[in-house]
Amino acid sequence: MGSKEIITLMRLLEMSESRYTVGTFSFSNGLESASNINLIAKESTLQQYVMAVSRQVAYSDSIAAIQAYRAAADDDYDRILQADEEVIACKTNPESKEFTKRLGKKLAEESLCLMDCPMMERFLNDLINDITPGTYPIAQAILLYHTGVSEMEMFCSQQFGVINLILAAALKSVKVPGFDTQKIAYNLAPQAALDYSIIKHLDFSDMKAFIPYTELNASFHRNGSMMMAMN
Repeated sequence: MGSKEIITLMRLLEMSESRYTVGTFSFSNGLESASNINLIAKESTLQQYVMAVSRQVAYSDSIAAIQAYRAAADDDYDRILQADEEVIACKTNPESKEFTKRLGKKLAEESLCLMDCPMMERFLNDLINDITPGTYPIAQAILLYHTGVSEMEMFCSQQFGVINLILAAALKSVKVPGFDTQKIAYNLAPQAALDYSIIKHLDFSDMKAFIPYTELNASFHRNGSMMMAMN
């Protein structure tokens, strides 16, 4: 591995770390409320829940992000804006729309502190002026393309963020042992690989967002008193 590959890998790890200011973003999709009413109470149901959410992201946000990544490579800014609109169209609950726009803006702003990127500067200006929603997956695609991270590595970063944020929230709300959450993350890696082998061939018309199980959990959260974890 040469120095260029080491630099790229270091940046990928940096930007996949949820504790970092512009790291991977996700939220728990109402896990806390679902746990509170005993919909999720053990390792097996938690794994089903995490898989459902991670696949929902793969077949919505990740498809749009891959298209935006390729558009960035082709310097096709109009297609980037189209990808951004497709992401927000797939958000079916108010919190997910709010979070992805808030963190998209934050990522765009802070990435410009790291590097000179005219495309990101244009994207930030457009979201500030309400020309585009400015979603997190599209800001992430622009950033990771310009840092040399590959399309596949970007997908891995997204899956890492989704899975680990929910499992971190589960340590407090579901009360499963830490080893069990680690095992769930380990077990889901092959599914992520399979999903990427499929979605890399898909386009906007193939995006899917509605999963009754996770939407039900989000509705419990909206009508309940539990806080939803985000990072």
